Amino acid sequence: MITTIISSVVAFATTNIDDIFILLVLFSQVRTEVIRKEGRAVREKVMRKKLYIVIGQYFGFSMIVFLSIVGSLSSFFIPVSWIGLLGFVPIYMGVKGLLSLRSYKSNEVIDNVTGSLFKVASITLAKVLEKNCYIIVPIVLIGLGMFILFRSDTIGLFS
Repeated sequence: MITTIISSVVAFATTNIDDIFILLVLFSQVRTEVIRKEGRAVREKVMRKKLYIVIGQYFGFSMIVFLSIVGSLSSFFIPVSWIGLLGFVPIYMGVKGLLSLRSYKSNEVIDNVTGSLFKVASITLAKVLEKNCYIIVPIVLIGLGMFILFRSDTIGLFS
């Protein structure tokens, strides 16, 4: 049990270290907006954008946990040979993001991202779905399996 907790904490820390840098970029963009424009209305708008970033981060992370649980439960119903096809999801997201870069200027992208709660949450989700799904889903699956094993008293059958 202790090794499961330790491995979960280590997996969380290693897969979310880049999230700090993403949040730094988002908050620094809001900060430079305050420096450029002074005034009460601007400061209230900036505080709202900071709140959107924080709430969006929490919303995105809770969606990650929810999708991990759904993913681990779906492994009971989806054949193992089909699970490999999920690798096309990050490829699709990357190609879609690359194609959408042509239509935005760099400043417009930053302004659009910091202004919306759901766009910040989608950054969090996209980051995890892109590279960390192969780590999070097995850990949740192992934890859920251990919970079911100990909760249903199946261990008592073997002793």
